[in-house]
Amino acid sequence: MFPRAAVEKRRFESRDGTEVEAFFVKPVGYEEGQSYPTILWLHGGPASQFNWGYNDTAQLFAANGYAVIMPNPAALPDTVLNLLTVQSLPGARMITTM
Repeated sequence: MFPRAAVEKRRFESRDGTEVEAFFVKPVGYEEGQSYPTILWLHGGPASQFNWGYNDTAQLFAANGYAVIMPNPAALPDTVLNLLTVQSLPGARMITTM
């Protein structure tokens, strides 16, 4: 059996004070205080999110010596503007409540 990378859930504050949740996948053999090449893996959320579930891609990176940071996007004040932009695309239909 191959070693599995440890995963930690962390929270940090963004520049505007918004709390951001992220999962930190440690490289296999991680030692505190050492530097590691790091992948910041962003996704398109908020329809989906990173979670505690096993992630084979993150584990592959970690097995090859990379740290992986997987933040979940926060709802920002311009969310409504983004929804209006999506609604204005040809063929797009979306029901929103405010």
